[in-house]
Amino acid sequence: MKKSKKRVPVILCFVFFLGMVGLLVSMYSADKQTDKTVTVYSTTVSDVGIIDHEKSFSVYIFSKEFPPLYIAITPDQTACLEDVRALQPGQTIVFSVENYRNEKVNQALFVPIVSLKTEQKDILTLENYNEMTHRTFIPMRISGVVAATVFLLLAVFFFVKGRKEYCVKVPEKETGEF
Repeated sequence: MKKSKKRVPVILCFVFFLGMVGLLVSMYSADKQTDKTVTVYSTTVSDVGIIDHEKSFSVYIFSKEFPPLYIAITPDQTACLEDVRALQPGQTIVFSVENYRNEKVNQALFVPIVSLKTEQKDILTLENYNEMTHRTFIPMRISGVVAATVFLLLAVFFFVKGRKEYCVKVPEKETGEF
């Protein structure tokens, strides 16, 4: 087999390894939201929509000023769900969005929010959001580390295998005979 064909699996495995590491790095700060990493907005509720999935709920809060505000709620946060259901049209809410989403807040199809409160009650705090996100990301982080490790080991395996075959097939000394 040509030397260049032997490099393909090494390069592919290494690229997938780097992709998995990049994914893990991007997930690192998802559950570490603070007052410095979010921007606070205020709006008036026009309607609330709740979609019941088997293992979670998708909540959409509609307003005239923003695209639908989105919250994913896990079954263990039913109190939060009940508070969202209790929101009434015309009620003012305050919500937070991650800073990197600020530029697209008015252009998005929906806006994922990290905290939500009314004048009377905190419905979803940053601490709740961070805890919920941390629990949700644990399986993804574990599988990401496993996949990255597998791709790195495969890249090393193919690299060593290719080196051994190359070293074994060293051309013999020429004797000068034709």
